[in-house]
Amino acid sequence: MVINNPAPPEQTWQLSTTKCDEWMTELDLAGSGNVEVGNFISDNNAGRIASILAACFGRSKNWKASRAVLPVNPDGVQLGASANGELLDAVERGLHSIGLRIPGPHDIRPSYGGQIGIIVGTNPIDVHLEK
Repeated sequence: MVINNPAPPEQTWQLSTTKCDEWMTELDLAGSGNVEVGNFISDNNAGRIASILAACFGRSKNWKASRAVLPVNPDGVQLGASANGELLDAVERGLHSIGLRIPGPHDIRPSYGGQIGIIVGTNPIDVHLEK
């Protein structure tokens, strides 16, 4: 008997161009913004997911993405902004639509300025794989 254990979702998660374009269309209709997509330097799986997300934002007409590498590791996918609002809600809805879950409250601090932050970590990344 052979037991084949599948790789964990954070190692296999992908984002199709179609799903990305659907999300970016929704974000473009909501307005424009800047987003920083970060991951933790020691976390290759999160780096892969962050790269996929940054590339998706690159397909937007109104949104600009930058990348960041951070020194510590929080839980899952976190969202941050200077204030709650429609743009942050649109980003969160999009993350949910592509299979990523955001645990806990958003990180709301003035230091974000006009930028939204997406931070990807692995303790755990809750990736919902649709069948």
